[in-house]
Amino acid sequence: MTVVKTMAKDGGTPVILDDALGYTGQERLKLMGAVLAVAARECQIVIFTCVPERYAFIGEAVVVPL
Repeated sequence: MTVVKTMAKDGGTPVILDDALGYTGQERLKLMGAVLAVAARECQIVIFTCVPERYAFIGEAVVVPL
């Protein structure tokens, strides 16, 4: 998330994740959801996934089904 903060200072480059948490357990998913929610306050985070439930812990997210 340090990279996110550095990029946000320079105008906000989006962070793109492509199913980055594919083999992550439930407890770590909850923790990462909280981390991503905080990071999303400073920059745009785009997540591509075939299992949207994996990211349900993020909270207030805009979901765009493709």
